[in-house]
Amino acid sequence: MILKPTLFFFSRKLVHLESTISVQDVSPINTPYKKYTRAVDGVCTFNFFILTSNDNGTNIGTETIQPDGSTTPFTFSYSRISQNQTSSLLNITLTRVQETPQFTLSLSTLTSSKIQYNLSCIALDILTTSPVLINGFSNTFSAYSKAGYLKLEGLDTSIFYDSSIGVSCSISCTASILPNTNIFSISISSFLTTTSIDSLTISVSTFSNKKDLVVNYPFGQYYDSISATIYPESPYNSNVQLNSLNSRILFTFTSNNTLDDRLFLIKYGSSDVGLFYFPISSNFNSSTYLGFILSTQLNSGFQIQFYGIYGNTFKSDFTSSTYTITKYWSYGATFPTAYSLNNTVQLDNALLNNVYFERTSYDQYPLYLRFYSLITSQNYYSPYGFLYGNNSAHTYSISVPTTIYNNYSAASYMQIVYYGSKFLTYNYSPTYNVDKTKVPILKGLEFINIRDIIFIMRLKIESFYGVKDLNTYLVSGTLNNGTFEIVVNSISSQNQQIKIYDSAYLYCSYTVGNLVSIDPVTFYTKDRFYENQNPVSANDIFNITFLFNDLDITNKTIYNTMYFNCSTGTRDTQFLFYLNGDDAQFSIAAYGILPYIVGSFSSFWNDTISLYQIDFIVPANTQSSNKYPYNLIINNAISVSNKAFPESSQLRVTSNNVDLKGPIFKRVEKSTNGWIIEIQDEINGFRDGYIIIRGSIDNSFYNFTIDPRNAVSGDKFYGEYHILLNITDPCISQDYTITDVLLFDSFGTNSSFSITSNSLPYYYILNPFINYLYDYTINVISVSCQTQNKDLSPPELLSFSLSTKDNFDVGALNRNLTITMEVEDLESGIKSDQSPFIYLSDVFINQLSFRSTYIGGNFTNAIYSCTIEIPVGFGYPFGIYLSVYGFINNYGQYRGYSTELLRNNPLFDYVILTNQTYTINQPIISSYQRLSTKESQLWLYGRGFQEVTSIKIRYIEDGTIVNTTLKSLYSSAILIPLLKRSYQPFYVTLFTGTKNSNEFLITPYYYPIPNYEPTPTESPTTSPTTSPTESPSTSPSTSPTTSPTTSPTTSPTTSPTESPSSSPTESPTITPIPTNPPQKCKGSPPCGGPSQGYCFNTGCVCYSPYVGIDCLSKIIIVPPPITNNSNPNVEIPTNNNNNNNNNNNNNNNNNNNNNNNNNNNENSNVNEITFKSLISIVSLRELDFNGKPILNYTLEKWILSEINEFKNQYLTNILSGTNKSTNISVTIEWFNQTETVQFANQNLTMNPSTLKYTIEMTPYNFKSQLNTLQLVMSASLESSKTNDICSSKQFGNTSNGDDSNYVKVQVDDHSVYGRFIKRALIDNNIRSIQNVLLDSTFNTIESSYQSQSFIGIEIPNFKQSAVIDPDFSILLSTSSQDNSNSICSKSNNGLSGTKIAGIVIGCAAFVAVILITTIYFIKKKKQNSKFINNMNSKLKNLK
Repeated sequence: MILKPTLFFFSRKLVHLESTISVQDVSPINTPYKKYTRAVDGVCTFNFFILTSNDNGTNIGTETIQPDGSTTPFTFSYSRISQNQTSSLLNITLTRVQETPQFTLSLSTLTSSKIQYNLSCIALDILTTSPVLINGFSNTFSAYSKAGYLKLEGLDTSIFYDSSIGVSCSISCTASILPNTNIFSISISSFLTTTSIDSLTISVSTFSNKKDLVVNYPFGQYYDSISATIYPESPYNSNVQLNSLNSRILFTFTSNNTLDDRLFLIKYGSSDVGLFYFPISSNFNSSTYLGFILSTQLNSGFQIQFYGIYGNTFKSDFTSSTYTITKYWSYGATFPTAYSLNNTVQLDNALLNNVYFERTSYDQYPLYLRFYSLITSQNYYSPYGFLYGNNSAHTYSISVPTTIYNNYSAASYMQIVYYGSKFLTYNYSPTYNVDKTKVPILKGLEFINIRDIIFIMRLKIESFYGVKDLNTYLVSGTLNNGTFEIVVNSISSQNQQIKIYDSAYLYCSYTVGNLVSIDPVTFYTKDRFYENQNPVSANDIFNITFLFNDLDITNKTIYNTMYFNCSTGTRDTQFLFYLNGDDAQFSIAAYGILPYIVGSFSSFWNDTISLYQIDFIVPANTQSSNKYPYNLIINNAISVSNKAFPESSQLRVTSNNVDLKGPIFKRVEKSTNGWIIEIQDEINGFRDGYIIIRGSIDNSFYNFTIDPRNAVSGDKFYGEYHILLNITDPCISQDYTITDVLLFDSFGTNSSFSITSNSLPYYYILNPFINYLYDYTINVISVSCQTQNKDLSPPELLSFSLSTKDNFDVGALNRNLTITMEVEDLESGIKSDQSPFIYLSDVFINQLSFRSTYIGGNFTNAIYSCTIEIPVGFGYPFGIYLSVYGFINNYGQYRGYSTELLRNNPLFDYVILTNQTYTINQPIISSYQRLSTKESQLWLYGRGFQEVTSIKIRYIEDGTIVNTTLKSLYSSAILIPLLKRSYQPFYVTLFTGTKNSNEFLITPYYYPIPNYEPTPTESPTTSPTTSPTESPSTSPSTSPTTSPTTSPTTSPTTSPTESPSSSPTESPTITPIPTNPPQKCKGSPPCGGPSQGYCFNTGCVCYSPYVGIDCLSKIIIVPPPITNNSNPNVEIPTNNNNNNNNNNNNNNNNNNNNNNNNNNNENSNVNEITFKSLISIVSLRELDFNGKPILNYTLEKWILSEINEFKNQYLTNILSGTNKSTNISVTIEWFNQTETVQFANQNLTMNPSTLKYTIEMTPYNFKSQLNTLQLVMSASLESSKTNDICSSKQFGNTSNGDDSNYVKVQVDDHSVYGRFIKRALIDNNIRSIQNVLLDSTFNTIESSYQSQSFIGIEIPNFKQSAVIDPDFSILLSTSSQDNSNSICSKSNNGLSGTKIAGIVIGCAAFVAVILITTIYFIKKKKQNSKFINNMNSKLKNLK
C-alpha cells in the first residue's frame, strides 16, 4: 500500500553542522510516514533509506547513523545495503511499539550531520467505520466459490493501513485490499451441508476491536441440473481407453440457471477433487457446461454425480453409470540400447557437443535437453535428431553448440530426458573458466510510458562477458557496455523479476523493492509504472455510464462507449478497459474471441463533454450477465473489477446464443487413405484450422490446413472435409495417426487435440473428438502396401550449401538466407511428398526450425530449397549452426545430418559467422499497436528508430502514397499520425537520411466512424486538470442492433471529489421533427382486416408480417443475399415457393393470373417471368440557398470491407473545396429475425429478410454556410414480360407512425417500395431532413413493363458528420385494386394496376446500387436469358 505524495504527513530536515558529510532521504516515492497500527500486534513499522555522502569527494569510510536521545518506546536498526567511494546507502527500520499520533525522529551521523522525520502511528478505531457490501457476490472461476467487494466507509485512506485491518468470515474466505482505497476483495468458498444457512457474517477487525457485517448467504438460490451426458457414453463406460496424453472422460450438463448465478457440485466416487468445468453455451432458458474427470486410476470403477443447490443445501440430480478406465495413452519408446558421447569439438566461438544413441521404437513424445550449469532447456520434436533408420530401429544423433565459457569449477552436466525419466547424462568441460566476480552490472533502469499500459524499459548494462539474449534490444553501445530498450506491458510486468545473464551464464537479478543503483539512487519499485504521476484509486472513479446498455449480442457484435469521471485525474491520465478481465469462467474462450482485438481498449479525454471516454466492442454470442465482467486498469498497473463499482456502473448484456466452445468433429469416417470428417459449429461457424498426421514407421509429416472454402460439401456450420493421403507405389505399410488438431470458430474460440502435448487443464476439455472418445483408434488408419522391398539404405545427401555464410549481419534489413540441397536414393527412391527440416541453433540452446520446399528432381533424386529470414540478433556474436533432418525414401528409411556430420564433409556448409558486423541503427519494424479504423495515429514497435526522419504510407485500396512525419520517437517505438483513414490494410515504411526500413503491413480492425463526440449541454471546461463533471449528451453516430438506453446528459451536482448519487438520464438535444399528417385508412376492409392491421389517426398501422399503407403486403422470407465484391449492389432472388409459403391466402389471385396468362398467345406455355429492380445513387449535389445545384459528384470506386457474415461496408470518397477528401461509407446489415433498433431516438422494427443501411459522411467543404447537399437516388423496376402488363408509381407519406416518405415503383404485381426517413444525425445532433420527388427534373424511364422514379434527400449544412440509417425488406402484395395512374399495354388496361406482390425497400440516403431479382415460374428460361442480357445493358446506362 502506498500513499499519494500530496497526502504525506511528514517533514525531512537536512542539517549541516560544519561537516563535509551530507545526509538525505532517498526513499522511493510514496513511502508512507503516517500509518495505522498493525492488526496482528498493534505496532507501526517504518522503513526508509538514507544516503550519506562526502561532499569533498573523499572516501566516506564506515559512516554510521543513530537516533538522538532515548529509543523508548521504539526499536531502531539500520543496515548498509550499498556503498561506493563517496556515498553510503543505509536502510532504516523503526518499529513504534505504541500508538503515537505524531512524533519526531532525529537521526545523526558520527560527524553530527542530522536528518529529521515527523511520523505518525495511529490506532484505528474500527467501530467508527461502516462495512458495506458492494453489489453482493458473483461467480468466480472456481466451481464452489463467489467473490465480492466490501467497502469500509469512514476509513481515512490518507493513512497507510496495508496490514492494519483483518477480514474474516463465518465460513472460509480470503480478502485483499485494493491499493489506495477502502475497498476489500473477498472470496468465499461454499461447502456441502445438510443444515440450512441463512446468513454470512463478515468480520472486520483491528488489534483491539472488530465490527461485523451480516449478509444473506450467497449460495442460497435454487438450481436444477436438467440433464447430463458422459463421454464416452454407455455402453462404453466399462472399458474406457484414452488415445492421447490429454484425453480424459468428459461430461456435459445442462441447467436452468443463468451464467450469472451458477453453483454445482460434481463428484466422482467420493471425491470432488480433480474436476474442471466451464460454460460452453447458453440461451434465455438454460445453460450448458463442459468438464472433465481428472482420474489417473486404472481399472477402478467410479460413478459421476451431479448436484444442484436447493436453498442452502445441495441435492443430487443425476448419477452416471459406473466408469472404468482401462487404458491411457502409453509411452511406447524404449530407452537407448547403446549410446556414445563421442567428443566435444572445440570451435572458434563455441563447443560442439555430439550425442549419439540407438533406440528400437519411437512414439512421437519429444526428447528434453537440459543443461544444469546453463540453466536452460529445449524440447526436441521429430524429425530432429533422427539420423537414420526408421521408428522400429533407428540411430539418434545431435550436435549441441554451447558457450565456450564455464562458470562452474566442476564439470557441467547435460541431460537428455524422456518423459521425466533421465536416461543420458553427459559431462563436458568448457574451454575457458570465468571470473565469477565479473557479473553483469545494471547501471541504469528507466520506465517510459508511451501509451496506457505500454512502457519502454530502458536498461544500461555493463558486462565483461557480454550480455546474453538481449541482442535484439541493443539500441546503442555494445553487448559489453550498452543501452537496451524493451517494450513491456505494465500489467504482466508488475511483479516480474529482472534477471540479466551474460555469455558465461553469470547473472544479476532484481526483484521488486531492490536497489538498482546508488549513483544516482534508483530502486526497482512496485509503483515504478506510476511514480511520476498523481496516483488514482478506485474511490476516485465515479459516474460510470455507457452509451448503450441492456445490449442483445445474439449473433451480432456491438460497438459501445463508456464514460466516467475521475476526481484525481488530468487530461493525460490514461485508463485501460478489459472485457471479461478477471471473470475466469469465461477467460478460456471469451477474449481472443475477436482475433484482431487483444481484449483491451484505451481511454481518451473528450474535451467536448469533459469526460474520459473508452470505445469498446462487445463480441457476439458471449455471456449474458447483468454485471458483464470488465476491468479498469488504473495507474497503468492496478486492475479494478466492475464488481467494485455500484449497480449504476454495470453493463447489462443478454445473448440467446452464447457460444464458448470451439468446433468439433460431428462425424469421423475412416477410408483406405484417410478420413472423412464433418466439422460442426452451429452458432459461430468454423473459421479455419489444421490437422497434422504422422507416419508410425517413417516419421512422415502431413499438415492439412482447412477452412470452409475447401469443404467438399456443406458450409461453415456443418461442413464435410476429406483428409486424404496420397499413397503411391512403392510404399511402406504403416499406421498413419492424427497427432494434432487445432480448430477455430469465426470468433477465435478453439478446440484442440494432441497426443503428446502436456498443456493446461482446459485443453483436456476442448477436444474435437468428444463424440468419439469410445474409439481408441479413431485417429489411426492402417495402410498396407502390396510391394514391400527391404531397402535398409537411407537417402544420401549430395550437396548442402548456403547463399551467405561469412560476415552475416543479423542486424541488417536483408537477413534472408537461402539453403539448397540435393539428396539421392538409388534403391527405393525419394518420398516426393516429404520435405526435410532445417534447424538453426545458437550457443544458448535456442533453436529455429523451417521446412524446406521441393523444387525438382526425379524418382531417385530430389532438390530442396529453403529461404529463411533470420530474426534480428539471432546468433550474434557466436555464430549460427545448422543441421538438417527428415529425408525419407519410399520404403520408410529416413536420414538426417547433425552439425558435426555437415562439418566433417568439406562439400557441406555448417555454420554462419555473425561476429564481424552487427548494425544497430537499421530501422526494422516488427509489430504495431492494434489499430481501429476510427483512430488517427499509429504506434510502431521495432528497433533502430532513433534516426528516423520521415514515413511513407502506401494505401492498398487506391494505390496512393502519403508522406507523413513522426509525433513521438524512441529507439524501439515511434508514433506516427495517419492523415487518411483506411478500411483496408496499408503499408508503412520508415526513412532515415541513408536507410529505409522494411515495408510493414498494417491491418486495421473495423470500428464505425465518425468517432462519437456528443454535443455538451454547456460549454466545456477549459482546464482538464480539474475533475471532469459532465456526461454525454447525444445519441451515437452509429446504431447498434438493439434498443439502447437513453444517453446521460446532465452534470453531477456534487463536487468533483464526490460520487454523484445517480446517473444522468435525460435524452439528447433534438431539433423539432415534423410528423406526417393524418391519412384515410385504405383498403376494403380497411387495413386488410383485423388480422392484418388497424386504422389509426395516422392511417393504417400493420401487424407483422404485414406492411404498407394498406397492410396488404407481406414479408417474404428469403436466404441472405450474396455479397457483391465490387459495389453495394444487392441481388435477392425469390420464386413461387417463397410466394406460396408467405402468401397462402393469395391462391385465388394466382389462379386468375394463370388463367389470364394462358390466354396470352405470346406467353403461352411459359415457365418464368423475371423482375429486376434497381436502387441506385445517381449523384451527390451541392445546392445553394435557392436550391439550385452548383456542384455535382458521381460516386464510384467502392471498396468492400466484410465485417461479418451478415454485415458489409462499402467505402468511397470525393474531393470537395480545396481538394478536401470526404469519406462516404455504406454499411449493409442483413436481419434473419425480427429485431428493434434505434436510430436518432426513433425505434425501427427490422423484419426478417431486412437489409439495414448505415450511411456515414465525414466533413464536407461547403462553398457557403447557407448551402446544403442533395443525394439523388433512382428507383426502377423492369419486367421480362412486355405485353398484357401495367406499371405505376407513387410518392407520399407513410402511415405507420414512423414519419417517413415512401416511393413505390410497380410493374404488374411486383413493386419496389422505398422508405425515406425524415431524420438524420447531423454533427451528432438529431435533425429533420426533407425528401423530394425529382421526376420532373430527370428523364425517367416509363412504359407498361418498366418504371423509374428519382428522389432527392436534402441534407443540411454540417461541420463534422452526417449519418442516415435506413432499411428495406422483401414483400409480396395481396392487393387486387387498380391504380388510376397505371401505364398498361394491350388488354391489360382492365386489369388491376396495383397488384403489389413485390419488394419493399425502405431507404433514406446514400444507398448504393441495390439489385433485387424476383423470379416467378411463368416464362421459359431461354427467353429469360435474352431478357437479362438486355436488362443488364440498360442498367449500365442508368449509372
